[in-house]
Amino acid sequence: MILSMLRNSSGAALRALAVVLALGVWLGIGSVGGVAQGQLSQVQTNDAAAFLPTTAESTRAAELTAQFVDTETLPALVVLEPAAGGQVSDEQVAAVQELAAGLGDLPLPEGTESGTWSRYLAADPVVAPSQDGQAILVIISLDGSAADQQLGEEGRVSTAFVSQLRTQLDEQLGATATSAGELGLHAWVTGPAGFVADLVTAFGGIDGVLLLVALGAVLVILVLVYRSPLLPLAVILTAVFALCLAGWVVYSLADADVIVLNGQSQGILSILVVGASVDYALLLVARYREELRHVEAPWTAMRRALRASLEPIAASAGTVVAGLLCLLLSDLASNRDLGPVAAIGIASAFLAVLTFLPALLLVGGGRARFWFWPRTPGPSPRLRSR
Repeated sequence: MILSMLRNSSGAALRALAVVLALGVWLGIGSVGGVAQGQLSQVQTNDAAAFLPTTAESTRAAELTAQFVDTETLPALVVLEPAAGGQVSDEQVAAVQELAAGLGDLPLPEGTESGTWSRYLAADPVVAPSQDGQAILVIISLDGSAADQQLGEEGRVSTAFVSQLRTQLDEQLGATATSAGELGLHAWVTGPAGFVADLVTAFGGIDGVLLLVALGAVLVILVLVYRSPLLPLAVILTAVFALCLAGWVVYSLADADVIVLNGQSQGILSILVVGASVDYALLLVARYREELRHVEAPWTAMRRALRASLEPIAASAGTVVAGLLCLLLSDLASNRDLGPVAAIGIASAFLAVLTFLPALLLVGGGRARFWFWPRTPGPSPRLRSR
């Protein structure tokens, strides 16, 4: 009897240690992967070549055109015109020239590298009044090879420059699209650099919004399905940790130029990981709840649930991964790049559901049924002997 008690206590200690180790490993993955998830935009490639087929005529034309360009530039164009209409005065032209001449000497944003914007300008800004004298055009050429570089937390160089350019127009001239200021000028920042900056501003938070909406919708559905306030949280946490693992792996591979990540792939990755994690978790949790009605010990119920769920979950994940990897044969670059990124997401969901979720649901040992509160499943007296 004493030996049996010792064996039982030793087994319980090993099971508790396995749960703690699994949760510890995933907490480490979450801490590293959460940071990597937030930095995925830094390793994106969103130029035309990242979306077009390599054999497309436009892609080939771009490659041939690059041979005739000594220095690639990304122009930012500032258009100014009198708010009251009419001709641009000499005073207004002089003020714009003074502003343009000082752009290169402006310090880089605080919290970034030291220095001035001159290191990112391919040439001195050019101020060109229109022939009819009713507008002023300022041409600012950013170094094309540096425009996509990250500038601390300010984002890309081009986006940070356009933001500071608009600030300077407002501070020095009082000129914006809606305010004319003392000089009586309206100003608009456009051109390729302005267009890119506006797109980044408009869609910069879309991935986060999509993820929050997806998680919120899933949480509501799970609460309605399980009628439990706690169990849906365990499923959502599993999806979040799976996304952290996927983000970590994708960031590492994209940073090493092993795979190509673009904005489209990143958006799809988030939704795909959440969907797959929830689907696989539903199957495991359903089997676990069923086993809890037949056995007393949650550990035994989870072991049986894993044994019964492993094959269908693995078959589903393997089929999806194989299908996604077939995208590598696509001639369209965006589809070809999506394949391995999405496959990593499915693999991460598979691992999280079969390791993190079971460990989380076994927290509490013999009282682990609290996850199903208030409708806690338990074996009937007739089945307690099983």
